[in-house]
Amino acid sequence: AAASVVDEDTTMKPAKDAEKSKSKRRPWGKSTWRNRKKPPSKTSKEEIAMPSDQQSISQKTAPSTTTTNHSDRPNQITGTKHFHCYLLRSLHPDHPLKSYIGFCTYPPRRLRQHNGILKNGGAHRTKRSGRPWTFVTIIHGFNDKITALQFEWAWQNVHKSKSFREAVGCDKLAKKMRKRLGLKARLEELRILLRECLPFCLYSLVVYFPEEKYRDVFCRLVLEARERKRNEKVEEDRVDILDEGDGDGDSPHSDNDEEFLANCVKVCPVDEMPFAKDELEIKEKKKTARKNQRLAKNKAKKIGKVGSCGANERESDNSLCDSEIGGRKASIDESPRRILIGDSTENNQ
Repeated sequence: AAASVVDEDTTMKPAKDAEKSKSKRRPWGKSTWRNRKKPPSKTSKEEIAMPSDQQSISQKTAPSTTTTNHSDRPNQITGTKHFHCYLLRSLHPDHPLKSYIGFCTYPPRRLRQHNGILKNGGAHRTKRSGRPWTFVTIIHGFNDKITALQFEWAWQNVHKSKSFREAVGCDKLAKKMRKRLGLKARLEELRILLRECLPFCLYSLVVYFPEEKYRDVFCRLVLEARERKRNEKVEEDRVDILDEGDGDGDSPHSDNDEEFLANCVKVCPVDEMPFAKDELEIKEKKKTARKNQRLAKNKAKKIGKVGSCGANERESDNSLCDSEIGGRKASIDESPRRILIGDSTENNQ
C-alpha cells in the first residue's frame, strides 16, 4: 500500500509540473511588437459627435500646423537651383576609354566628390577605378529635376529608352551603340538625344564643353550626321532633287544644325559658367549673412555682460546706502535713550 501511494505521488508530480510549465509559457506572437495594440487616438468630444462626412470636410478646411513659413526667417537666402547632366572621362592611363554619366546641381562640387577630395558623395563606379576624373561636357537648361533625371536615365540606358530606339529606328543598333566604349560613342548618343529624341529635342538645352577639343569632336559628329541624312535623301529621291536643282544644296535641317552649333554649343571653363557664377554669389551672400549673425551675437553678449556688471554695481551701491541709512537710524535711536537716562539720573539725585 505504501509503495502504491509513493507511485501515485510520483505520477502526479510530473503532470502538475507540465501544467505549470504550460501556464508559464507565453502564447506565440501575443507579446511581439507587431501584435501590440496601438493606444487609442485622442479625439475630442466634438469630433466624436460629428459624422464622418463632416469630419473629412473639417480636416480639409482646417489649416495645417506642420508647415513652416521659411520666408519669415531672418537672413534666409534662397536661390534658384540649376539641374545638369554631365559626362566624365577618366584620366588614369589604365582606363583611357572609361566614362561616367551623371546628374548634379553644382558640377564643381560633384567633381570633387568623384575624385575623393570630399568624403561624402561620389558614385560607387567612380570610386572603384578611374580616378582622377575630368569633365567632358555639361548639359544645362533643364526646367526641373525630373526632366534632368529622365535625360540621365535615357543617356545611361540607351538600349532601354523607347524614344532613343525610335529615333535610331532599330533595337539591335541601339544595343550595339550601348556596348561601344569611348568618348566618341557617348557624344554620338548625346547628339541623337538632343537632335532626334522626343521630348529632349524640344527643350532649349545648352551644351558646355570645358575644352575645345571635345567641342570639335561633337561638332564633327553633328556635321557627319547631316551629310549622312542628305545622302540618304538623295538616294531615295534622286528625281525630285534633279528637278528642283542642285543649287539648293543645304536642306532645312542643315540650317537648324548650324543654329544649334552656334547658339547651344559653347566652350567655357567650369568655374566661369553662368550657373557656377550664380552659385558663387549665393555662397558669398551666405557667408556675409553668417558674419552678420556672429557680430550680432557678440554684440548681444557684450550688452548682456555690461548690463550684468551695471546691475551688480547698482546692487552694491544699494547695499552701501542701506548700511549707511541703518547706521544713521541707530545713532538717532540711541541719542534720546542717553538723554532719558541722564534725566532719570538727575531726578534720582
